[in-house]
Amino acid sequence: MVKKTLVLAVSAWLTTVPSWAAVSPQEAAHLGADLTPLGAEKAGNADGSIPAWTGGLKSAAEAGFPDYKTGQHHRLFHPGNDATGASRRRDPAGA
Repeated sequence: MVKKTLVLAVSAWLTTVPSWAAVSPQEAAHLGADLTPLGAEKAGNADGSIPAWTGGLKSAAEAGFPDYKTGQHHRLFHPGNDATGASRRRDPAGA
């Protein structure tokens, strides 16, 4: 009985803790200005090895996959393909 009550009290406390978090209006104003919508910095680093965020990829072709059509499985992530997208499966006809 005590264990059940303790578990219930701890779980109730853990579910209310996130509600204590708050963001000031000044911090919220940074979203979309100098922060991405998820809160990361838009600016790149000083040596240029990390580019500035400009809004993300708009198309599969822009990401380097011009053959991809919406709704298809991406060939790179198909279980029968290796990291280059080439098939590891043998020809079913045995050729």
